[in-house]
Amino acid sequence: MSISSSYFAENIRKTNRRSKISLAYESKLNCLWSSLFSLYGVRISNGGRTLKGTRKGVIFLIICIQLAIFIHYSSAIVFGTVIGQGVQTAAFLIPLAINALLAVLCVGILYRRSYQLFCFNNRLIRVIHVRKDWAVKTWRHAIINLLFTQMTMVLASGSAIVALVTADQETGQLLTQLYLPGAKLEPENMHFGLILLGIEFTVLAFSCMMCLNVTISFYAHICYLLALYFKKFNLDVKLYLLKGKIMNSSQLNYFRYKHQEICKDTEIISKLFSPCLVLCIFGFIINVCFDLRTLKGRPPILLFIGFTVGALRHFILLLQLFYDAAELNKNAHEIGEKFVTLFTPEAKLESQQQNRQYILNYILFSQRLLNTQIGVTASGLFILNTASFLSMTGTVLTYVIVLYQTA
Repeated sequence: MSISSSYFAENIRKTNRRSKISLAYESKLNCLWSSLFSLYGVRISNGGRTLKGTRKGVIFLIICIQLAIFIHYSSAIVFGTVIGQGVQTAAFLIPLAINALLAVLCVGILYRRSYQLFCFNNRLIRVIHVRKDWAVKTWRHAIINLLFTQMTMVLASGSAIVALVTADQETGQLLTQLYLPGAKLEPENMHFGLILLGIEFTVLAFSCMMCLNVTISFYAHICYLLALYFKKFNLDVKLYLLKGKIMNSSQLNYFRYKHQEICKDTEIISKLFSPCLVLCIFGFIINVCFDLRTLKGRPPILLFIGFTVGALRHFILLLQLFYDAAELNKNAHEIGEKFVTLFTPEAKLESQQQNRQYILNYILFSQRLLNTQIGVTASGLFILNTASFLSMTGTVLTYVIVLYQTA
C-alpha cells in the first residue's frame, strides 16, 4: 500500500525544523569528533558533511607504534615466563599488551569504515536534533563520557610514569625486571632505563589508551542517538494513543516502515563495529581481572594507584557500552505492549477490501512491535543489555572472590 504523501510531507517538515540551538550543538558535535579522530588520521569535515578520505601516513605511523608496543609487551611476557617471572609479569603486562592490540583493531575499523560511520552519525544527529533538549543531551552525553575515560587514563598512566621516573634503586630494579625481563642495567644506568620506560608509557597513553577511549565513546554516542531515535518513534505513536486518535491505514503502514528503518540502523551499527566490539568487551574484562590480580601482589603505592584507576577505566568503558546499548534495547521494546493495549482498531471504511487492508496493517505493525528482537549485538554472539552486563559483572566478582580467597 502506498503511504500518504501528505503525511510524509508533514513528518519531513518536522525533521527540517531545527532551531539555531540544535544546529549549534550539531556543529559542536561534528567539530568534537572531527578533532579527536583527526589525531589518528581519520578526516571528516566540521560543517556536517562527511569527506571520504584519510591521512594514510598518520594512520600507518599510529599502527606501527601500536604494533611495536604490543610486540614489546608480548615478548616481555613470553621472556619473563621463560626466565621464571611468570604470573607476576603477565599480570603487569597483559593489560598493556591488550590495550595496544585493541587500539590497532580500532584504528583499522576507523580506517576502513570511517565514511559509513560518520555518515550514519550525521544522519542520526539531524533526526534527533529536531528537539532542542535532545541536542543538549547528546552534547553533554558525549562530553561526560569522554571526560571520565580521559581523566582515568591520565591518572592511571600519570601514576605509572611518575612511579618509573621517581623510583629508587630497589624499585627501579623491580620495574626493569618486569618491563624489560632479562635486562641487566648497571645502577648508574638504571635511571635512563626508567626514563625510557616512562616515555614508552606516555606514547602508550596517547596512541593506544586514548584511541580506545575515543572509539568506545563514539560507539556509545551512536547507541545513545539510536536510543533517542526509538524514543522519538515511541513519542510519535503515543501521541495517537494518549489523545484517543485512530490511525488510518496509511499511518499504520508509515509507522511500520519507520520501525523497520530504525531496526535496520541498529543492525548496521552492530556490523560496522564487528568484530572489534566483541574483542573490546572480552579484552576489557580480561584487563579488569589482571589489574585486580596485580593489586593483590601489593605493588608500590603509585603503581597501586595506577592499576586501580586502570581497572576503573576498563570498567567505565564497559559501562558506557552496555548502558547506552541497554537504553536502546529498552526504548526499542517499550511501545509494543502499550500499543496493543491502548489502541483498538476500528475498521469502518467504505469497502470491505479497505477494511481488510486496514486490519492487515494493524496486525503487521503490532506483530512487528511485539516480536522483533532488537538490540546491539557483539558480532551476533549476544545482545548488549542489562542482563548481559549483570552476567559479565557476576563473572568478574566470582573471579575476585576466588582470587582473594586463594592463598
